[in-house]
Amino acid sequence: MIVNDIEGNLFDALEPGDSIAHGANCKGLMGAGVAKPIRQLYPFNYSVYNFLCRSRKFVPGDCLVVPDGKHIVFNLATQYYPGADAQYEYIRQAADAMFWEAKNWGVSKIKTVRMGAGIGGLDWDRVADILSQTGDDSVVLDV
Repeated sequence: MIVNDIEGNLFDALEPGDSIAHGANCKGLMGAGVAKPIRQLYPFNYSVYNFLCRSRKFVPGDCLVVPDGKHIVFNLATQYYPGADAQYEYIRQAADAMFWEAKNWGVSKIKTVRMGAGIGGLDWDRVADILSQTGDDSVVLDV
């Protein structure tokens, strides 16, 4: 997967038809970081995510894909609990799943933030290496 560093606000850069991705916990909470505005902007996405979390069907390493309005949202289960709980292996598993899902959905570019490296507590350089080693060059990840 190709990982491009970009500047600016994720939400300001979105255009109709774009896809976005973010790291999520498995407890059904989207109360901080980039997850908070995603919860507000994509209420259907949040409903599906929250239901699957409460049903214990969204587990670390999963990728939940939800078309919600003008965008497709990729929710990557990068940690079980909220806070500094992200794990590199969960990032790898969820990124593999995201890549597979992107191909199935016909998505060639995904916009995201430095998932796992903010509240999740991981080192961004290591996360970026994991993401760049995932999949092939048919999906571009704008970070």
